[in-house]
Amino acid sequence: MDLMLYVIKFGILFAVASAAIWALSGFRAEKTDEKTNHLRGWFLVGIMTVAAIAVAFLGYV
Repeated sequence: MDLMLYVIKFGILFAVASAAIWALSGFRAEKTDEKTNHLRGWFLVGIMTVAAIAVAFLGYV
């Protein structure tokens, strides 16, 4: 059962990362300067942090 939970958690994180990268690639798509890319990176870090914390508590609820 533990292995299945890990597989589900990995799948959720992979799906969130894929969706976040896809969505952030459209954020200010016309701009490719360093400041915009830096902002996209920090948005991705924030999204993945929230997702990782949520997934960490998935087995306890």
